[in-house]
Amino acid sequence: MKGVTGVRSRRVRELLTNLGFIAPAVRGWRDQAACSGTNPEVFYPVGSGPEIAPRVAAAKQICAGCPVRQVCLADAMSWEDPALRWGVVGGLWAADRSELFENRRVNQIGEVA
Repeated sequence: MKGVTGVRSRRVRELLTNLGFIAPAVRGWRDQAACSGTNPEVFYPVGSGPEIAPRVAAAKQICAGCPVRQVCLADAMSWEDPALRWGVVGGLWAADRSELFENRRVNQIGEVA
């Protein structure tokens, strides 16, 4: 059974690499993040409708000037379950990350076909 798991892991890693979602190996990047020391709840606002928009914008503003935003986004995209996306990560709201994932997947399929 171990061999099957290894093959599956390689295939998943290969797919994620082809889609551009493998996070670069940058040690200590979280310490350099603009959000370091910020209450995590800022990035996971609760609510719906118009009341949530300013909260999402505030979280995105923190990410906007972050020196490791791209690494953060790549990290999240490499492990995040698409069905469970939530919050602002790497400067993108959950719906933005879903759209990014879908666009990359479609582009990858188009290039292969």
